[in-house]
Order: sequence, then C-alpha cells, then structure tokens
Amino acid sequence: VEMSLSSLRTLWIGSVWPQPQASAAGLHTIGLLKTLKKNKADVTFVSITAHNENTVKHLKEIGVEKAIHCRPNDNKFEEILVEAKPDIVFFDRFLMEEQFGWRVRAQYPKCLHVIDSQDFHSLRHSREFQLLKGKSVHEIKNTVPQFSATIGLDKANDVMKNNIRELSSFHRADHVMLVSTFEKEMIQSFGFSPDKMSIASFYYDPVQLKENKENSNPYDKRKNFCVIGNFQHRPNIDQLNWLIREIWPKISKRLPQGIQLDIYGAFPDLGAKIEGLAVKKHNQGVILKGWVADQYDMMKKYKVNLAPLRFGAGIKGKISDGMYVGTPCVTTEIGAEGMVPNDSNKWGGLIASSKSDPELVEQLVDNACRLYLNEELWNEKSVNGFKVIDQLFNADKNEERFVKTIHKLMEERDTIRSQNIIGELLNYNSMRSTEFMSKYIEKKNELAALKKKILDG
Repeated sequence: VEMSLSSLRTLWIGSVWPQPQASAAGLHTIGLLKTLKKNKADVTFVSITAHNENTVKHLKEIGVEKAIHCRPNDNKFEEILVEAKPDIVFFDRFLMEEQFGWRVRAQYPKCLHVIDSQDFHSLRHSREFQLLKGKSVHEIKNTVPQFSATIGLDKANDVMKNNIRELSSFHRADHVMLVSTFEKEMIQSFGFSPDKMSIASFYYDPVQLKENKENSNPYDKRKNFCVIGNFQHRPNIDQLNWLIREIWPKISKRLPQGIQLDIYGAFPDLGAKIEGLAVKKHNQGVILKGWVADQYDMMKKYKVNLAPLRFGAGIKGKISDGMYVGTPCVTTEIGAEGMVPNDSNKWGGLIASSKSDPELVEQLVDNACRLYLNEELWNEKSVNGFKVIDQLFNADKNEERFVKTIHKLMEERDTIRSQNIIGELLNYNSMRSTEFMSKYIEKKNELAALKKKILDG
C-alpha cells in the first residue's frame, strides 16, 4: 500500500547504525526506513556512531543515500538541520531526543518530534534491577517501573532517575512509537493518552513468509538447538549464562547423545562474559558459533530455538526470526511478551510460566525435550509460528498503519502541540538545562581541539 509521502522531509537520528543481522532493533529500524523510502519520503539518517562502508550498507540497499555521522554536542548538527529542513524528526530511543530535541526545536519549531522507543527502557532496567535483588522470574515479569527517585547514589535511584528521564522525553515529544500493545497499555497507565502512541513493530515480507512456509524444512530434516542474541545486550548475556549453567545440562541428559546447542550472535568477542561457556570443555555439546551473515538460513536448519530470558522488554527478534522460517521456540513469559495471540496455545512454541525459578527451569527443560522429540507437537507449533508472524508482523499491514500515522500527525500537528501542555512545560524548563550543558560540552571540546592544535604546532 502506497500513500505518497513525496513532499515529506524526514530526519532520522540514531544512536547506532541499523544492522538487521545484528539485532532486533536494527531489523525494526530498517523496516521503518524502508517504508518511508517506499512511500517517496526524503530521508536523512544521522548517527552519533562513527561509520564506514559496512555500517551504512543496509541504508544504501534501501535507498537511503544521505547517511551522516555527527558527534553529540557538535554544532555540525545545525548544518545538517539546515540541509535537511525536516518536517518530522524520528529519534531512535529517548536518549537521542534528550541530546538533539532542543537543537531541532530551536531551528525548526514547527517540526514534529517522534520517538521510536524500540523497547520501554524503564521496564527493562527495572526488571534487571529486580533480578539483581534476587527476585524470581515470575516476580520480575510483574515488575512495574517506579518513578519516586530521591537524592542519592544507590542503584535504585539510578534506575528511577532513568525512568523519569524516559517518561519526560515521551511527554516532550509529539508522538511515541512502541513495538507492542503490552508496552502501550503499560505507558497509558502512567497518564499518557492512547492517541500519543502508536504501534510500529516488525516488518516481515508476506510473500517471502508464504514461500518460507511452503518450503520449510520438515521435522526430520532438522536437528539440534540454537540460541541467538547480540552479545552487547545484557538480557542476552544473562539468558546464556542461565541456559548453560542450569538448563542445558538437564536437557542434554534427557536427550540422545550427540545433540548440541549452537550459540550465535553479533560481537562474539564479548563471549568471554558468558561464564557458562566453560561447560563446552566438559563435552556437553555447547558450541559458540558467533556472528552469522544470514540468520534465517541458519535458523531454518534447527529443530528448536531456545530463548530463556529472565528480563528484558520489547519484541524479541530472536524469536520472531525463528518463527519466520518455521523454527518453534521455547521461552519464558518475558520472552514471549507482546507477541502472543489471544489464545496462547496457538503460539509458535512453548512458554514456561512457573512461579518459582527451580520449577521454571524444570518446565523449560521439559518443554525443550517435548518439542524436540514430539513430531506432532513440533509440526503444530511450527505452523502456529507462521500464523503469528502474519498476524502481528505482516509488512503490508504494518507499513500501511505506519504511513497512516504519519499522515495523521502531519494533519493534526498544531492541535497535537496545543494539547501537549506537559510537554511544552518540560520543553521550556528541563530542556533549557540540557541545552546549556550541551553548549558547555561543545565549547569544552572546541577548546581541547584548539589546545591540541597549538601543541602539535
């Protein structure tokens, strides 16, 4: 579906360059940018991370030619703004809105500000904090972010201060895009209007999905377990340690000898953080494979995808990627969050939900073994996975919703601004402090560069 955005000048500000093979966030961002280009919007992409030919290739492939590196607190950004003349700016996560929102507002006050949250950071950080406190996965699942920070340096205050920063950023923005209805409903409970938010999730090609289903490797042509996740992401490191220390040894004892667990993920040099990898020296079939160029081609060869997440937020690309090629998943309620149809029995795998951690481990082990050994159950869950992808992540449906959202925002821009009283107050007050701090750092960097130039002669 094409609803022309040909007159729309868009600026996308990213914390990193989108890498669809490396993370769910990269897959999500490329899907949104591809939709903008498909509907003829003018797109400029800016990242605070240094770039090279490899980091920008995915942007080039979808037609985004204007890819620019700009450091934080650099007045070069003003030049980029003048060139882009944006009608709408997308901030990749709330941190980018904090860093650049005031600069955009100063030069283009009518420009719309949209935050692409990727996931609800406050929820992820709050859950991680509960894990560190020794809470069970069931208790972590039911965690609600708190916002009562006081003056202090303890971890609880750090978490709550970040929570306040994120919600303040959401208030300042004109609109917030979220990946699931679960997170949208949670944020609404903090006093946000449902109109302030929209769902912008994953974008899987329905034509390719149909081909994947028709040509899916059958049960008897697959073997072994896989687990995949970016090694820079703390929930992934935690799940691997838990999996290898407590879950996999029990799975391997219950299954025929020779079945292995293959571990994939971007930035494998960080694998040293995975303490449990030491077990591969004990012949328990754990193999660190590292980065893979095509996750779909890899995952379609495996019988079961393991994702025993203990904390996190958002939609888990590691799970949806597997479903896209017919590989069912064994996970926790946190892993499946936001991507389960009304009837959880029709999900593309098995979800463990026991209230105590020892019972949860046993349920994960049992689910993994049942799914691996029971061909009838496996076939049912594999088919369910294809249905989940079509229901929640069909690119045609999600693109149409995204484009309609943009049109609506542009048409109602003045009304949105006039009704966002809290946002206007925050923009006037808190953003002034951010502005002056940023200008201070900018001048400090200029002075350091000048001193270096003098010393270098």
